Amino acid sequence: MNKQVKKYTTLYVTIIFIGIGMLGFFHSDSSQSYSSDVAHKSILTMEKSAEKKETSQQKEETSDKVSQPQKQQSSNQQPQSQQSQQSQKEETTSDVSSLIEKKEEVTLTILGINKTIGQENVEIEDGDSVFSVLKRYTTKHQISMKTSGYGSMIYVRGIGDLVEHEHGAGSGWVYKVNGASPNISAGNYEVSQGDVIVWEYIYSE
Repeated sequence: MNKQVKKYTTLYVTIIFIGIGMLGFFHSDSSQSYSSDVAHKSILTMEKSAEKKETSQQKEETSDKVSQPQKQQSSNQQPQSQQSQQSQKEETTSDVSSLIEKKEEVTLTILGINKTIGQENVEIEDGDSVFSVLKRYTTKHQISMKTSGYGSMIYVRGIGDLVEHEHGAGSGWVYKVNGASPNISAGNYEVSQGDVIVWEYIYSE
């Protein structure tokens, strides 16, 4: 009987050891599987983190590429704005200069017998007289003129085909400035800006 007890005891102990060994095997396999899962998850996490970093870097590079043309455009616009301001200043200066350089003028009208021989705004210079304005106009338009005397005593005898005394004893040329008839020679009357000069042929026929 003692031999049978020992036999069963030995068998029982062997079974226990086998069971413990199998439990250890399954536990080891489970631990390895768990460790493998953890490692796999860690690898996936690292890959996702790397992808996020790469995406972030690409966005930053794209942003830099976009911002560079904008900065370049902004830097290009600044010289253009400066050029526009400079151009406006030059135009303003030009306008002021043109106003300063604009010559003074008088209005000249030449009246013949029942017709107007000529009418025009004539530029004047310092020291111009009624006669010098008339001479400038007739020379420009190739109109003949007959005179006597010289300088401040010049006398106009004829303009075009109208000459004094040809249409009556009292016929001839007279002038007015701003509606008034001066009592001095046309060569002695100095004109001013805006004067209205009228030469008129009078006759008694």
